[in-house]
Amino acid sequence: MAKQSNHQQTIMAADLFPNERKYGFGWEIDSFQNKKISGHRARMFGFTSKMIRIPSDDVFIILLNNNSDDPYLETISKKILMSSINASIRYLKSL
Repeated sequence: MAKQSNHQQTIMAADLFPNERKYGFGWEIDSFQNKKISGHRARMFGFTSKMIRIPSDDVFIILLNNNSDDPYLETISKKILMSSINASIRYLKSL
């Protein structure tokens, strides 16, 4: 198990490439609907995977696909991400 302080370093964006996506220790750093997200995509031998974290909502989404050229993986991941954020908002409002 990694220390929380070490984990924070993995999701801190490094400005390695100006005008490009932010990157921190193998994780892409971004935001979506005002939420900080981190994720990673991989493609190898006909398979694709995508992981997305929303640390503030304790959400971790993993998508596995056995087609490396699937144009819908990004769309599917965004829809799941939106559903997760909306579910978190509805839950918080119910408290």
